[in-house]
Amino acid sequence: ALTSNISLARSFLFGFLLLTGVVECMFYYRFFKENKKQLGCLKTIGYTDSELVRVFLKATFVVAISGAVTGCIAGYFASDILIDANKTTYLIENIQKGVSFSTLGTGLLFPCIVFLILTYIMYGMVRKKECAVLITEASNQSSCGSVLRMADRVSMLFPKKQRMPVRLALRNV
Repeated sequence: ALTSNISLARSFLFGFLLLTGVVECMFYYRFFKENKKQLGCLKTIGYTDSELVRVFLKATFVVAISGAVTGCIAGYFASDILIDANKTTYLIENIQKGVSFSTLGTGLLFPCIVFLILTYIMYGMVRKKECAVLITEASNQSSCGSVLRMADRVSMLFPKKQRMPVRLALRNV
């Protein structure tokens, strides 16, 4: 009975860890994609990739450790449900609630390490990219709508000499 409770707890941990890891990756993907210009500006004024990734790792650590501690505390108090179920189902009287160091390591350290690794991997979207590339990619993404891309494609149909004037004329329509 106790081993099934342990496997249930680990299944919950890994299930929620997987779900939260996917959400974290989606968050950082969108964050880095939408803030390329700001990150490029930070790199321009002298911040290095290692300094910037350290900031994101620290923020992730604070969120991860606070979530892990909250989860461990909630799990400790919610374990009364499983203890009562074991007492009534298996007629076991002397079940004591406790926390071992291995449980704390699994519940606190493992999720934090996973989230820190995911943050480092997701920072790869902007790592080692030139400042100008980040800034221009961001401005191209934000200002180029479907009409502007169409103007670029249409201008490619014209002879090389006339491409630039046609592109400018179509972009200003």
